[in-house]
Amino acid sequence: TIRKLANGEQVETLQHGDAGVFGLALSADGQRMATADDRGTVRVWQRDSESWSKRHDFKTAASAQPGRVLATTVLLTPDGQQLLTSPLGTPEIALWDIDSGRTLANFTGPNGELFFHAALSPDGALLVGVYRNVSSPGGFVVWDVRRRERLRSVPVTLETTLHIAFSPDGRFVSCGTVDGAVVFRTSDWERVLFTKGDMLYSTAFSPTDSWLAIPSQSGKLLRIWDVAANREVTVLPHASDPLSALFSTNGEHVCAIAATVGQTWNLRGDATRKSLSGHTGYIT
Repeated sequence: TIRKLANGEQVETLQHGDAGVFGLALSADGQRMATADDRGTVRVWQRDSESWSKRHDFKTAASAQPGRVLATTVLLTPDGQQLLTSPLGTPEIALWDIDSGRTLANFTGPNGELFFHAALSPDGALLVGVYRNVSSPGGFVVWDVRRRERLRSVPVTLETTLHIAFSPDGRFVSCGTVDGAVVFRTSDWERVLFTKGDMLYSTAFSPTDSWLAIPSQSGKLLRIWDVAANREVTVLPHASDPLSALFSTNGEHVCAIAATVGQTWNLRGDATRKSLSGHTGYIT
């Protein structure tokens, strides 16, 4: 469903197919969107005026763990011309040209690692992919997208890593693990922050990189963390157990998504809350 963030009004409903949607990406200009199921279909949508239309379907490998949170990762490059797909538990992250529908590259790890989530830097230059090993907690691999070159592997040295995200200016990446959130500096890939918490399927940076939104399922709340000061700024109660979070582009609103309900908060003034309910299925 497409909704207005300001008031929660539902604008449009799009049908991906028979399978549920487990991955979604929106281009920087808001004119192109990609949705992905766990069976190997990625659909690219184009916005025309106020409505969306299907542009292209891509066939990828199916998720090795269908039905799971983050069963498929889908990413769009900043110009909206290329697509990256990473089905959960598979050894390749594929780069596609949207107009031609052809594969441009496949990014792999040095030892056949299986990837569970991926993220693209805001300028589209770097790709990171989270992997897990049987004998160790795992970490993430870093690639140069334009040169199609693997740069390094970074161990997280905690329990299993589930999610990774870049900050808006690309200075940091945040990893969601089964033990909490870990932040790395991208200039030297050194760890700069760890905050213990729930199993994290998502974290999100504010537009200025100063705050990190951390969902808490057990506490039914959203924690806002000051990255530079390494302290909790505020705690926002949620009606359910949130799995993911995101900030608005101006940083004035933050949204936390649970299985069937989303909530947004206005961070200016009294942090007023609005619920986005009425969904008939699980929310990605």
